[in-house]
Amino acid sequence: MKKKQNKMRNLYDQTADYYDNRYWPIQIKKYNEFLDVLTPEPLILDVGGGSGLLKRVINSPLVIFDVSIEMLRVGQEKYNSINLIAGDAESLPIRDRSFILITSFSMLPNLQNPLKGLLEMERVMTPNSKLVLTVLDKKISELGLKGLTEQTNLDIELRSPSIEDIGGILTVRHKPLNSDNQEKMS
Repeated sequence: MKKKQNKMRNLYDQTADYYDNRYWPIQIKKYNEFLDVLTPEPLILDVGGGSGLLKRVINSPLVIFDVSIEMLRVGQEKYNSINLIAGDAESLPIRDRSFILITSFSMLPNLQNPLKGLLEMERVMTPNSKLVLTVLDKKISELGLKGLTEQTNLDIELRSPSIEDIGGILTVRHKPLNSDNQEKMS
């Protein structure tokens, strides 16, 4: 595991027992900004989902992916209806095109390589899926977020869920067909 991910894992492992109480008022503002997108889906992937706070506002089945084993432990104790995966968001152990809706609240700047994490989330999105993403404005600016998305096959509809955050709804861009990627029609 990379140095930055190790640092983040240790930090969140140490704060796992009181994280929810401390950060719920901040997180609920972010969740509320995107409730129109967080509609019931067969299964939602929350990358960097920690203890599963998102489960407080949605009823859909949820897969929580996080680097912190202790945050996942807290989530397991609170919610028996969530699935948990521990690992590095720059290398998601998930099949391509597996999720219709992916969320990631304030996690991306915690990665060694945020672009790699964004590309991994894009990889596991189905063609008509959405990625709800927020970042702390002091870590990645609106211009920086646009720059990251320009290096992907994702379009972004920007939103500002709080004074400290920027974010958006990302959808897979449809690439125009050309002679290199056209499928043969029969």
